Amino acid sequence: MLAAATAAVAEPHLVVLPDGIVDLGEFEEKEVQTRQVYIKNTGDEPLTILKTFASCSCTRVQYNHAPIAPGDSAAITVIFDGRRRKPGAVRKVVRITSNADNSVVGMLVKGDIIRPFQK
Repeated sequence: MLAAATAAVAEPHLVVLPDGIVDLGEFEEKEVQTRQVYIKNTGDEPLTILKTFASCSCTRVQYNHAPIAPGDSAAITVIFDGRRRKPGAVRKVVRITSNADNSVVGMLVKGDIIRPFQK
């Protein structure tokens, strides 16, 4: 009896550190918030980010376009522009599209815009 051999496919795998959440905390309206998060390639092949998508134009991502080697991490910068936004909770989603086996990975960007105390 012949058993079918299953070959393991070597692929990159993207993980957003620490937990896929970008916490902006509390900040005053009209402020631009910038946070760095890390992505890690836990796979066996180089990871390449193909594109990023944000749920609104107030949020964008900057990153190095160089491939990430297996086992390595890279910083990405998430920028939220609070100008022209009303006070209240911020909940946005950023999606990272890559060549990984999990080709689309999402991050939650959250925070609270507050109105500064006025005398």
